[in-house]
Amino acid sequence: KNIHAARLVDPRFTRVPADHLLLVQEFEPLLRWLRGTFFTDSDFKASIEMALGKSETECPFELWVDGRVDEQSLSQLAAARRRLYAYIHRDDDLMMSVDKVLDFAEKLDIEDVAQMREMLTHLSGLLQPLSELVDPIGDATTGQL
Repeated sequence: KNIHAARLVDPRFTRVPADHLLLVQEFEPLLRWLRGTFFTDSDFKASIEMALGKSETECPFELWVDGRVDEQSLSQLAAARRRLYAYIHRDDDLMMSVDKVLDFAEKLDIEDVAQMREMLTHLSGLLQPLSELVDPIGDATTGQL
């Protein structure tokens, strides 16, 4: 009887750490911004490169460190995007089934949950300044005219 019931449970439940799902849920506003702002890898890369070239007057004060744009925060943003790529760039906005949740959760690149949480906490605290600094490519180009 228990063996039959065990066959009904998707084996991915035993492989996907609950911490990964909780992490995604906890930092949803940051991840939603990344999903809704940068549609392609080239848009993201170009936006980061443009952000790095901004002057002090173009950069939010929270992200101006030692006379230049805070490269560490932008590097962390790129790392978070890369590690959570499967979630950020999933096919559907709404995941209507457990199967879809497990599909992306298996693909997350999170080795150290505590380190990832620390990085996402830092980035979430800078979400507003980051959204001002790292323009989507269309807005960044328009602003230079």
